Amino acid sequence: MKYKSYLLDVIVLARMKRDHEIKWQTATSWFGGLPAIDGTKWPRSPKGGFPLHHIAQIDLGNLPRGNTTPALPSRGILNFFIDTYLKDDEPSVGVVYSEDPSTTLAQPPEDCPPLYRDGWAYYYPGSSIAKDVPRVFRRWPIEFSLAQVRDGKYPDLGAAIDRAGPNPESIHLFEKDSLEGIESAQFPWQAVTRLVSDYKRVVNEHDANRSRRGPWPAETLQKLEEAWQKKEVEMPDVRAFIEHWDNISGTMDPFQALGEAAANDLETSMKALRPHIRYGGGTSKLRHAASDVYRDMMTDSAEVFARIPDEIRSFLINKRGRSGWRVLPHAMFGLVPTFQQSSEDFSAEIPLLSIQCDDMLSWMWGDVGFISVLISPDDLAARRWIGARGFFEGH
Repeated sequence: MKYKSYLLDVIVLARMKRDHEIKWQTATSWFGGLPAIDGTKWPRSPKGGFPLHHIAQIDLGNLPRGNTTPALPSRGILNFFIDTYLKDDEPSVGVVYSEDPSTTLAQPPEDCPPLYRDGWAYYYPGSSIAKDVPRVFRRWPIEFSLAQVRDGKYPDLGAAIDRAGPNPESIHLFEKDSLEGIESAQFPWQAVTRLVSDYKRVVNEHDANRSRRGPWPAETLQKLEEAWQKKEVEMPDVRAFIEHWDNISGTMDPFQALGEAAANDLETSMKALRPHIRYGGGTSKLRHAASDVYRDMMTDSAEVFARIPDEIRSFLINKRGRSGWRVLPHAMFGLVPTFQQSSEDFSAEIPLLSIQCDDMLSWMWGDVGFISVLISPDDLAARRWIGARGFFEGH
């Protein structure tokens, strides 16, 4: 008989609202961050041998239980790891169960790769240079809500999703329907540091383009050289911008506000770059960099968190919930989310974890997709976590 995963209760996972600092700091379940894996070796990809990235820690003792919740251990910790380099629809995953987890958090191995590689690294504004891309996702504590199944339906799912928090309108905080009225004078100097790093990437790519020459006809090579020379004429302005603002931001408190004078000078400098860098003119890149800095500050120490301006902090707290990309929440059990297939195709497997794209965590799975960690009922009953497999799908 097929195991009907769609008849299982759903546990909705939401990012915790950071309005109670002790609760935030003492949480035992979280997205991202470092795992408490009790001395177990950090999982590696069987396809490439490299370390996987930690995506979530779930304290099983805190999970709500319904009538059809799968029989998980009543205590202990499940840690989930994935390969963020999504080259196919079955990414490598790792599941580590610790019955008596250590309070000591494990550090990723030295050879742990960046969270995103190749083209997807752009998703970290100001971190597009490989050495600057993080190896660990932000730690964000989790709250749980139960949606029980009744007659094959989930009448409580909408309420559980509502409890998971509102749905942000935009990946960037300072655009339409978000915080578009906030002046850049309030942005922290760390946003300038990330902005400069992003422009450094532009220069690095320009410099590298000259050496990217294949066995092409002389006419093609001549056209490429002419295009490079044309762009090279513009580069001094970009290099001067980088040097000037790199020197200034390097002497400033990273979380101090720019102030009106510095913000005006910066915006004037950026507008002058408009003819030279695609998408580089105006202040959009500064707003994007500031968005990511504030997300980092949201999960930093209590001292750094308190330095977010009141209006922005209130917005981030109250928009802390679901992904800005999809209506489905992060969840355990229930239906396997899918674009191209039917959930019936996965009726013989249990979705231990399903995660969506999430701008607040800088999660981008392909083209606005999702990742599920699936396991068979037999493997779950036998606690054979090694039997778990990954499933990725995007638009």
